[in-house]
Amino acid sequence: QLVFSSSTTVYGWPKEVPCTEEFPLFATNPYSRTKLVIEDICHDLQCSDPDWKIILLRYFNAVDAHPSGYIRDDPLGVPNNLMPYV
Repeated sequence: QLVFSSSTTVYGWPKEVPCTEEFPLFATNPYSRTKLVIEDICHDLQCSDPDWKIILLRYFNAVDAHPSGYIRDDPLGVPNNLMPYV
């Protein structure tokens, strides 16, 4: 069994939001490319051996907020993530 922590960065710059799992995958930087490559490896592994149970979790920005505060938590308020405390 394997749980892979991927990222929504694999969707590149979608033309509309919110994203769904049906959106096309497109790497826009080395980080998103590595996530896509590992997702591909997981898919290939599961296809080659169905005994593997694999799930890919695609997270939005789990570390930080957008400086504007328009996306997720307010960066000037109490943080809702771990990074500011680290």
